[in-house]
Formats: sequence, structure tokens, C-alpha cells
Amino acid sequence: MLMGHLNAAGYQYIAWMFMTYINWIIERDLSSFADIGLID
Repeated sequence: MLMGHLNAAGYQYIAWMFMTYINWIIERDLSSFADIGLID
């Protein structure tokens, strides 16, 4: 950490963690996200 902030690799890792967790949530309940493309 650099004065309270992560370095570039740290932010990339955090983004990867969010991405994989969101993907896990969607895959576990795919029927709830079936119409997500239709939202305006």
C-alpha cells in the first residue's frame, strides 16, 4: 500500500476478485438474470 492506496497490481487483484464473485452470484441464480439485457 502506498499512503492508503494499493499499487496497480493490488487494484487489478481487487477487480478480479469482484469480477469472479459477481460471476459466481450470476451463475448460481441464472434465472434471476435472464432478462437483464432488456432493462432500459
